[in-house]
Amino acid sequence: MKKLCQKYLNIFEKVHKINQALIFIILSTILGVLFTEIVLRYILGGSLRWSYELSRYLFVWLVFLSAGIGFRKGSHMGLDMFVELLSEKKAKILRVITHLVLLIFVLWISYKGYGLIANVSGQISPGLRINMRYPYYSISIGSFIISLYIIEMIIKEDILNNQKGGK
Repeated sequence: MKKLCQKYLNIFEKVHKINQALIFIILSTILGVLFTEIVLRYILGGSLRWSYELSRYLFVWLVFLSAGIGFRKGSHMGLDMFVELLSEKKAKILRVITHLVLLIFVLWISYKGYGLIANVSGQISPGLRINMRYPYYSISIGSFIISLYIIEMIIKEDILNNQKGGK
């Protein structure tokens, strides 16, 4: 079981590195486009029609991809004071339940996001002239990546920790 878990953790680590690279590329692109827009607008007196729209869509992607890293690092808001009042065994049970509820919720968001993509796939953005499904993919893909981070947390904190404590 430990070897199988380690294989999955290695896969999750590769997904994490790809996610970080995507976040870097997206953030760099946003900064480059906005810097170019500022130079064109205030120095040369011109403007790009699509810069605001591209920055907005990329920012949505940035938020959904970065939220997964927040889950991985445990930097999202939590109510630790209630968990600290519980015994160690009850705290572990609550942690497992919390992880499973989060996983179900995030997978549900990913599933519903695909339904939303079907609703907007006939629309074209006004500035970039791209199909609106591409910005909306961020919901499903970002939520799915968050679910992978939650599964990683389940393996690390719930499965592997229980094996260490039980043997």
